[in-house]
Amino acid sequence: MSVDQLNRSTRCPSCFRDFVVSFGIHPTPTAPAVPPQAYPPPPAPVARPPMATPVYQVVAPVARPKKARWVRVQVSARLLHWPRMCACCGGPFEVVRQASCSRLDSRNRLQTKWWEVPYCGACDRQIASGEYEDAVRYEEFHASVHTFRFWSPEYAEAFRGQNSGKVLGW
Repeated sequence: MSVDQLNRSTRCPSCFRDFVVSFGIHPTPTAPAVPPQAYPPPPAPVARPPMATPVYQVVAPVARPKKARWVRVQVSARLLHWPRMCACCGGPFEVVRQASCSRLDSRNRLQTKWWEVPYCGACDRQIASGEYEDAVRYEEFHASVHTFRFWSPEYAEAFRGQNSGKVLGW
């Protein structure tokens, strides 16, 4: 088994960052090590202006009417891809909230499934305070078929796009 087969690159399902899972096996160097005196001296440091910090546009939460038209999306999948933006206002996401659904199976056992939905900090605070309700409702599931309702039509469209081969009836 080669080193590339043991060290795998994967993506974190909650923060969406790529990382390498290493099993402690690293490739051995093929060339002999060069003695330290053979290296050239390091270059003199170059004076550089300070880097500008990236500027992000702060998106104010959208004032949501109490009664809105919710968009229904049904998917058949065991793994879903969530758009990397706030499900409420479409801004950059900072936190995730769980959208959960529970039901009784044929043997009267409670089954609960949940998904982590991205939100920005401002929308998360408004949902936590009770000013808004969650922008994603996880309504039902049966085996690998899941039904969601999205408050934002734009987010529903982005969700459909990221799970295009899994959407039912679209």
